[in-house]
Amino acid sequence: MLRAAITLALIAASPLFADEKKSDATEFIGWLLQKDRDLRGIAFSEVLSATTGKKIIPVDPATDKPWLEKFAVILNQTLAKLNEPSHPIHSAGRINEASRFIEDELLAQCAGVGGWTCGIPKTSAGEEQRSGYPDIRLVLEDGSVVYLDPKLHAADSRESSLRTFY
Repeated sequence: MLRAAITLALIAASPLFADEKKSDATEFIGWLLQKDRDLRGIAFSEVLSATTGKKIIPVDPATDKPWLEKFAVILNQTLAKLNEPSHPIHSAGRINEASRFIEDELLAQCAGVGGWTCGIPKTSAGEEQRSGYPDIRLVLEDGSVVYLDPKLHAADSRESSLRTFY
């Protein structure tokens, strides 16, 4: 067993591999890991556009007012339902477990709006995927797609640096 490990190490360290071109991924990761690299100024929308060709269109309170008003009603109805003492959300063991109740309620409320279609985003293979981001795909009357990703946190963790999406 030890002999095989030594042989593999010698083969991998062999000068035969020294002239091989580094893969694009290896070069890119090396570039990312450079000590003086500061990527904080790169907007997520730029990363998304560069990697997928898709564009994030920010919500505009003026032009998006009609659907935002409908969504505000939905949020109020959702909160009212979740605040009912008998709602199962109150028996969730951890804050992460409570998120599913919020997602399910938002799905149901949004699906009830005429002209809207609401569901779980699909993978490239066409399968629904509950885990990951975003959580909800909402298609409005005009065909615009809005992705919703509700976040829930414990009241005492709002100032925590562990989560950056607050």
